[in-house]
Amino acid sequence: MGQPSPSAILEAISSMRATTIFVPPTVCYMMLEDDRIDEIDLSSLRHFIIGGATIRPDVVARAMPIFNHAMETCFGQTEVPQIAICMRADDWQDPANHASTGRATVMTQIGIMDAAGTLLPAGETGELVLAGDLVMKGYYKMPEKTAETIIDGWLHTGDVGYVDERGFVFIKDRIRDVVVTGGFNVYPNDVEAVLGQHPDVVECVVFGLPDDKWGEAVHAAVELSKLASCDEAALIDFVKSRLDSIKAPKRIHITDALPRSPVGKVLRREAKIAFATH
Repeated sequence: MGQPSPSAILEAISSMRATTIFVPPTVCYMMLEDDRIDEIDLSSLRHFIIGGATIRPDVVARAMPIFNHAMETCFGQTEVPQIAICMRADDWQDPANHASTGRATVMTQIGIMDAAGTLLPAGETGELVLAGDLVMKGYYKMPEKTAETIIDGWLHTGDVGYVDERGFVFIKDRIRDVVVTGGFNVYPNDVEAVLGQHPDVVECVVFGLPDDKWGEAVHAAVELSKLASCDEAALIDFVKSRLDSIKAPKRIHITDALPRSPVGKVLRREAKIAFATH
């Protein structure tokens, strides 16, 4: 399978009067960059579903009217054979929700747990855990893996985040992707949300690489727009002006093409490997 063509997707929606489409955030960004995005008729859309990763909050306000106010997001795992968390189209109307993944669906319980296994109150950050009738009972013939993943009835997702007092879930990152630099935890999604706001940045990915001084250093890789005029230093300064310096990338690698999956999702692990020697 080749890389997705945003122009072809947009044309298909318009010509076939499609009502439902499921894309990762990267494809959504590619569609928004298409030259025809403000001209093509997308009024048939009823469900523009984004999944597989978290959409950048700064994109939401622009994308909503373009995609006929039909934009939704969903979160799930193989271990939970349904959508566990969903952001419905109406929920996007509140800007406070633009960074959220949504709320629990029917028959799903959500909790946030610390490393000691204690459920945390609203607003505190920890690991997202799930329970309910549709959560798996265990891995087939893998009791040790099951015992590691399901503890006291809660499925540990490996995602870090928090739940606010209204029940909206805010996922920060995968536990394994958190960059520990100089003793501080840096969540790649937080940095990507800021770096992605730069007008020259089409797509970005943030990761940690070994560093003699910091233990790990924050790095980023970016694809720039065709008319981009900025350089690495300007991008780093842009992030520093909006985030604590410890969160700003020590290096930003500018590339023509980030590594992607067949459906266009940017692959963090592959990017980390590719730029480890740069």
